[in-house]
Amino acid sequence: MSRKKAVVFGHLPIASRVLNDLHRRSDVEVVAVVGPDIAQSRYPQLWDYPFLGPRARELGIPRLTTGQLVEQFAAGSLDFGFVCRFAEILKPALLERFSGGVVNMHGGFLPQRAGVNICCHVVILGDSEGGATLHFVDAGVDSGDIIAIKKFPVSCEDTAFMVEQRILIALWELYLENVEAVLAGKANRTPQRSLLSDQVKRQYFSRDSLLPLKELDIKALSLEEIDRRVRGFEFPGHEPAYFWTNGHKVYLTTAPRN
Repeated sequence: MSRKKAVVFGHLPIASRVLNDLHRRSDVEVVAVVGPDIAQSRYPQLWDYPFLGPRARELGIPRLTTGQLVEQFAAGSLDFGFVCRFAEILKPALLERFSGGVVNMHGGFLPQRAGVNICCHVVILGDSEGGATLHFVDAGVDSGDIIAIKKFPVSCEDTAFMVEQRILIALWELYLENVEAVLAGKANRTPQRSLLSDQVKRQYFSRDSLLPLKELDIKALSLEEIDRRVRGFEFPGHEPAYFWTNGHKVYLTTAPRN
């Protein structure tokens, strides 16, 4: 039986977990990983795993750029790609290298929560649910056919960092529940347009969507809105929400009442 050729994209420990799982399989050969060679993060990680670059070196798997992947592999010569929290948008020329498709781990439920920094927007918008989506990548952004969705409750005490931790857990569970079907070419494919209705709208959040929300006008905003924004920007290693007074920033964070 020929082994399926796979590529893992990302750099965080969840990408290493996917790499480890695929590497141990007798029916898969991970021919490359794609992502920055990062050994640590500026914020605490959920799992005590090495990052993708160092782990790939340990296993003797080459680390390539997306451009090198296109140069070194012909169209259709690879089987599957697994995108595990990867910041770069994959171009059609790269997607054409994979005969079975590329699967993305998206940190929100689609089609309603597309784009980036969804863990922040979920809190700021006051969503009662967060989620994660496993979907195929197409030429759009977070617009490919959905394999599976997993949702979880979000409370009025959750911060963006807490939501992100639950997203990672949900994504890993989705991977485990669906990897066999993906590799067998039998994964569910639900077009996102089929889920849209008067009640279900696609909303896309760009990298700039958070910029106008971090600075707080504390005289104009309600206490509820201030609370949501403070929790929505609470993420280790990143600038918190703030307001200006006497020419300097005052940062706001949450703390439990004693």
